[in-house]
Amino acid sequence: MKKIAASIAAAALLSGSIAVQPVMAKDKDGDRAAAVAGVIALGLLGAAVAQHQHGKGHEEYRHHPKLHADENAVGACMHRAKRLVRKAGGHHTKLNRVDRVNHRDNGSTVVVFHATGYYDFGHKKSKIRCVVKRHKVTKFDFT
Repeated sequence: MKKIAASIAAAALLSGSIAVQPVMAKDKDGDRAAAVAGVIALGLLGAAVAQHQHGKGHEEYRHHPKLHADENAVGACMHRAKRLVRKAGGHHTKLNRVDRVNHRDNGSTVVVFHATGYYDFGHKKSKIRCVVKRHKVTKFDFT
């Protein structure tokens, strides 16, 4: 329990420092796009919980009651990514960035993110599209 508290605290501190200077992107016209610091924070907290649960050997992600629904959706998707990398012989999975978290009318949440799986022979970066409904991953595609 202390490890998850420390992971969440570290993620919160990191997300606080990121929010001070949000990443800005420019579109093709040169206009500034919206800041993505909030999405980064979602990824950090969700990934921290997924890491903890995966380390404890949980086969499925367990909804964390103190996290926002979006954070739990990212956590569920990262937990699935970690399981797939482990089954393929990998030893570590890292969240690189969260592109978006969208809510559908049917109650599901779509998470699009980038992650890297580390193996003995090297690493593989993937773009992942994950659909979560009622705290369960219902669809998981990666390239």
